[in-house]
Amino acid sequence: MPHQSRARCSVVFASAALLASSLSYAADAPNYAQIVQDEAYWISLSQIPTNVSGPGRGGLAWYPDQGHRRLNPYIANRGAKGLLLAGAYYYPMVRAYADWYFRHLNGGASSGLPADYAGLSGTIYDWDVDVATGSETYAPNPQQPGLPWYDSSDAYAATFLTLLRKWAEVDATSAHTSSRTPATSSWSPARPSRPSTWTD
Repeated sequence: MPHQSRARCSVVFASAALLASSLSYAADAPNYAQIVQDEAYWISLSQIPTNVSGPGRGGLAWYPDQGHRRLNPYIANRGAKGLLLAGAYYYPMVRAYADWYFRHLNGGASSGLPADYAGLSGTIYDWDVDVATGSETYAPNPQQPGLPWYDSSDAYAATFLTLLRKWAEVDATSAHTSSRTPATSSWSPARPSRPSTWTD
């Protein structure tokens, strides 16, 4: 085989090998859009249904546990932001959560609640919620028994404000009206189908 012909074959084989390796890499690359959808589905399972009568309706818990769930607004604000990233299907869930947050502001005009135990307005406590009824009790204060609990008076508010900003960027109309008028229709407790990437 002439030298030039061998060189061409080498180039062709090298190109084919490079293409095959890049295709293999593309097949192994993570599907980030699917990951966002999977995570949003999991977050949505932790929301207290809005069709219960208790004040916990719409709150976002740490985990989708049965029975009682702990609602920590700092974590919930970040979870709700994750729902926004997954698209319009989840916007009603974010609205239900924002309504829950406004209903629980200490010293807030929207809640009618007094200032917190330290005399501060604009703070929010952690709550324990019964999933079936939506009834709530204050999360116990590990440092001062008998008092409600929050571990931050500013980070809860800061993460809520970043959630509202993100919500206004993706769904300005609903974000604007939520702080003025509570949702009049309940969000359906039906969830999207379980992602095909989940395994037991």
